[in-house]
Amino acid sequence: MQAEQEKRCTVKRITIKYKKQLLQYIDSNVIGKNLRFNTPWGSRKIIYADYTASGRAVAFIEQYMLSIVLPYYANTHSENNACALQTTKFREGARTLIKRYVNANNDDVIIFTGSGSTAAINKLVNVLQLKDEKVR
Repeated sequence: MQAEQEKRCTVKRITIKYKKQLLQYIDSNVIGKNLRFNTPWGSRKIIYADYTASGRAVAFIEQYMLSIVLPYYANTHSENNACALQTTKFREGARTLIKRYVNANNDDVIIFTGSGSTAAINKLVNVLQLKDEKVR
């Protein structure tokens, strides 16, 4: 328990110390960041402001997915091949990291719901059995 708390504190200190550099690095890796488009008023830089459900692709994440994850990507519901087992390990590893970073404990559950916030909202509505409720 003590080691886990120390690890969290260390991660927090590193994150705070290098926050500006980290944000600059992420920003510099946004794919299409400097794209322009033609308008009746001339060429304009694209400003993406719709992060509600989907953000912009980030080069280092896409490269990781392309080189590490996608070669092994398979159905996590299968257990009869190496690719499916590796994909399941990736998913469970992600679940463990998320639990650590949101300070979840053993009583908390991380539920993957699919792409975007809409899937998460729909999952919550179904779990709470609010589908047929009137909106006030």
